[in-house]
Amino acid sequence: MSYVSPGHLTLVVSGTRDADPWLYHAVPYYVDAVFKARPHRHGQIRVGCARGVDAIVRDNYPVWIVSVHYARWDALGKRAGMVRNEEMLDCAVEDASQSEHNTVILLAFPRIGGRGTQGCIKSALKRGIEVWEVPVEGHGYTIHAARKV
Repeated sequence: MSYVSPGHLTLVVSGTRDADPWLYHAVPYYVDAVFKARPHRHGQIRVGCARGVDAIVRDNYPVWIVSVHYARWDALGKRAGMVRNEEMLDCAVEDASQSEHNTVILLAFPRIGGRGTQGCIKSALKRGIEVWEVPVEGHGYTIHAARKV
């Protein structure tokens, strides 16, 4: 029998707004993989309100979603997506601060040249959050261990 943490796992998902056909299989596969690899008593997801990866998560995991974070494009212009990503990470860190057994993981699906998800990855790593990076172009994934930068 494997160890199950008594705390919460908050999974933050960030990714491309393009809905490449393989993402409809890859996103649920990797969301499930994270929850299987890091079993906790409770799990929850924080996700944005964009199309693409965000929409796939919202469609497949409505019960697991604790919050959908909206970008305020009218008020913030081009910065809105980055600000929304920071807010998702802030809220996830706040979730985790409630107990030493709580964990935050970022599952990221970046596109080459895409700034939003890449910025979210950098911010998560600076905060010491473990990042699972699944490049939209290419194969496989990389796990960046939680560390302070």
